[in-house]
Amino acid sequence: MKGKILVIFPKEQGGEWVANKNISQNLAELSKEIIIKEISIQATIWDKDKRLQLLKSFLNQFLGYRKILVEIKKKTKIKAIYSSSLIILFLASLIWGKKISLFFQYHGRRHFNLQEELKREKNLFRRWLYIFPFYSFLTNLEKHIFYKRVKKIFVPAKASIEDLKEDFPKLDEGKIRIIPNGIDEKIFNTEGRRKIIKKPKNLLFVGRLEKEKGLMPLLAAFSLIKKKFKDSILTIVYLPSAEKQFEKTFLDSSKEKKIKLIKNLNSEELAKLYKKSDLLILPSEKEQLPLVFLEAIACGTPVLSTGVGDLKEAQLKISSEMIISEAMPEKIAFSILSYYALSLKQKEEIIQNGLNLAKNYRWSKTAKTILKEINNVLPQS
Repeated sequence: MKGKILVIFPKEQGGEWVANKNISQNLAELSKEIIIKEISIQATIWDKDKRLQLLKSFLNQFLGYRKILVEIKKKTKIKAIYSSSLIILFLASLIWGKKISLFFQYHGRRHFNLQEELKREKNLFRRWLYIFPFYSFLTNLEKHIFYKRVKKIFVPAKASIEDLKEDFPKLDEGKIRIIPNGIDEKIFNTEGRRKIIKKPKNLLFVGRLEKEKGLMPLLAAFSLIKKKFKDSILTIVYLPSAEKQFEKTFLDSSKEKKIKLIKNLNSEELAKLYKKSDLLILPSEKEQLPLVFLEAIACGTPVLSTGVGDLKEAQLKISSEMIISEAMPEKIAFSILSYYALSLKQKEEIIQNGLNLAKNYRWSKTAKTILKEINNVLPQS
């Protein structure tokens, strides 16, 4: 079958964009059939208190994607589209019809299901003008595109399948392929890593400001640490959250506790910060196998985390000592102090185990596996 494979995704921030960027670059190196399109489109603002803005931003995004896809169709013959955006795949199916094959990259971030908000909203005007159109649209995406047209769905971890099935309950599980994310070893490595120290000094969290990340318990745990080690520093590298009220509460509380806050860092800057930190802490209530975990251990920075999702299996390959039993302030603080109480030899072994594990995750390997799965579906020319 003649034609190009279009790899297309929105330009955003955070782990999803990092994954898309690295996968696409490596796919392009593997095949001349690959063409890459990264789209800068205003993200949909999911803020229930600004519904008119929600409607406007969603419409702008939809029309922006459509315009770009139409232009691509005029210039290039396409045989398959691989994307992390279900809206893009929906539009592609309308523009190309059944002539192309669709492949979906599910990064584990849930698509907004507005059914609960639809039930809660008592104002009939807001209910049917602002909420129902989105709920109806997403439902139709599931019915006509995801279930019928998408050939394969790629997920980065076993835990992603649970989220996927919750989002799309009628999904054919035979379409799912687990293909782990990777890391860029040219950026995330041990060059310039700081020496192991005996007391908690530079603690780090990296991620979105969401309640399920265990951030409030982390703040409380840090307060307990500070009582014993006054020179301890907690740095929070964060991305904006859809949970605006929680974000505001957390940022206000962090400023009161004099937590170091950094908004957005590129990969190079983040790698430098990993290497300057003694410990990355991920006290999530729900997680898969986050990129920050893989990046940190590749830099020789040990990670303390709850044993949720695929994190538990990964941590057991490093050391059970690195698992926080529960996302509670006392438990988090206990795990931090327990790590520092380990001998130098034990810490070095944990770091080395992390480095050994990180070698299994490379973007080149991820891209190679994805391309193989796509080619297995496409008719051969």
